[in-house]
Amino acid sequence: MTVDLLVLGGSGRVGRLLRGALARSEALRAELAPSGRTPRLMWQCRRGPSGADILKWQPGAALPEGLRARAILALWGVTEGPATALAQNATLARAALHLAQRVGADRVLHASSGAVQAGLTGAPAQEDGPLAPLGPYGTAKAEMERVVAAWHARRATAGDTPGDTGPRSLILRLGNIAGADSLSRALSGPGPITLDRFDGPGATAGGPRRAYLGIEDLARALGALLRLPAAAMPTHLNLAGPAPVAMEALARAAGREVLWRPAPAAALPVLALDTTRLAALTGGPLHGSADPSALLAQWHGAEVGA
Repeated sequence: MTVDLLVLGGSGRVGRLLRGALARSEALRAELAPSGRTPRLMWQCRRGPSGADILKWQPGAALPEGLRARAILALWGVTEGPATALAQNATLARAALHLAQRVGADRVLHASSGAVQAGLTGAPAQEDGPLAPLGPYGTAKAEMERVVAAWHARRATAGDTPGDTGPRSLILRLGNIAGADSLSRALSGPGPITLDRFDGPGATAGGPRRAYLGIEDLARALGALLRLPAAAMPTHLNLAGPAPVAMEALARAAGREVLWRPAPAAALPVLALDTTRLAALTGGPLHGSADPSALLAQWHGAEVGA
């Protein structure tokens, strides 16, 4: 069996949202396959319900005989916990690359985070800028990116074919995904939303602002990246709306009261990602991912389809 896209981490929060968004939109599904036919998707998970499109598998286990994939989307990972748990992000990235070799995939799209450059100040972070992670999660994702680069470098010098780096890797530096971040978890519960208030000039004053990504926009971007020849893919890509979104605006668009607390010294007022490269690859900015109401609509629509 050959699938167009094998999604690792299909039972995680982002994986479930993506599956729900695709389930309710034929147009979105069509983005993920060559023109003229229904895409073939497979969702990897370690546990949960079974199905024809579910791969119950984990690293070290045997694969179904004859399984092939055009591409792999590695959503799996650890978002919180001690350093030993977060270190699994690097381990899983290596496992995704080894899996790509086994199933013949020509590319692996690795889910990283804009948090790897959260320590930069000034203009929105560009993909070619230095890593400047803040916090344990950003540090773990930065290490994951380094591990991916080292894997390809080693293969280029020690592989069976000199210069062959194996399946191409694209590091996706994702903005906050509406429906899967900490604010979304708060919005899923009752009561008012408490946000940090920053005191400072200009862009640093007020509440936190973050680069956001709607789940339908993620699907659209994936379609564009799967249509690219592997050799034409960049190595890194910021994936978010063209401007950061105020968390206050997102909470109020959801009809919630907002309460304020003084921001602690280590809190981050703004995380903005430069999406020039993304717009060139996808035919334009993902405007819905910069609009609070559109972000909420994409999130809730995906939950209906899940």
